[in-house]
Amino acid sequence: MARWDGSRWHAIEGITFHTTPLDLASDGQNLYLYSQSFSLDGVVRNGVAKWDGASWTFLGTGGGAPLVVYGQQLFAGGAAGVPLARYNGAFWSRIGIESGWSYNLDGNEIFPRVVNSLVLRGDHLYFGGSFTKANGVAAEHVGHFDATPRTYDEWRDIHFSPAERFTSGMADADADGDGVTNADEFAAGSDPRNGESVFELTHVVFPVSAANGPGEIQGTYARILLRFEAKAHKSYTVQYRNALTEPWQIIRHLPARDVDRTVTVFDDDHAAAFRVYRVVTPAIP
Repeated sequence: MARWDGSRWHAIEGITFHTTPLDLASDGQNLYLYSQSFSLDGVVRNGVAKWDGASWTFLGTGGGAPLVVYGQQLFAGGAAGVPLARYNGAFWSRIGIESGWSYNLDGNEIFPRVVNSLVLRGDHLYFGGSFTKANGVAAEHVGHFDATPRTYDEWRDIHFSPAERFTSGMADADADGDGVTNADEFAAGSDPRNGESVFELTHVVFPVSAANGPGEIQGTYARILLRFEAKAHKSYTVQYRNALTEPWQIIRHLPARDVDRTVTVFDDDHAAAFRVYRVVTPAIP
């Protein structure tokens, strides 16, 4: 195996292949591959390995080929045992298709359920192969998986293993000890296993001059810029109040979109000496 730096090839050492790698994928920093037989540190392996630019790590036998990377998730097709799997950085989990066998269209022959094609478009994963159902719905050889979790259970299955579902994966648990429950981490779109992963609302104050005409300055007021990282499929409401005892007022509603994005909201009607802001998700009806 070798890598190209734009002008010449460099050998990638530390791994010995006994069979040809069946697929490669990258997240921009790491290289992932699947092979049915290779050696790492003198041990013969079958499965997926990761190269971080300096060393190799064996990721287990939970996935096969083809491979596709989305965000912090690695998706893999494979054999009948695990037709479609997802690796979240800690463990593999099966998604989309049950293992087993399917009948062909004439109802006579059977074939193993295998995913042999993966295409990622935006945050939507499309997969093709020898299956007739996906997520319990009829799907003749083509299926679709939303790579962004929309429910707590989907989000939990990305971040927690099956053994943790009723312990550290519970909605009222605080897996990373940062004082925020898993349910609130799900709502915010933060990482429940990283105490430094938080939802932040930042602001910048711009002094703006007000005038009736050229050179006729009446005074100044503050233009507040509010910014935060919005997650795909989540709606938001930005609010303010001028005293802690006052009700919250709405600045802007932000509908859900299909992709993560940075949101910027201006508060041009800020004349109070004191103002508190917050962001609510999902958006207030």
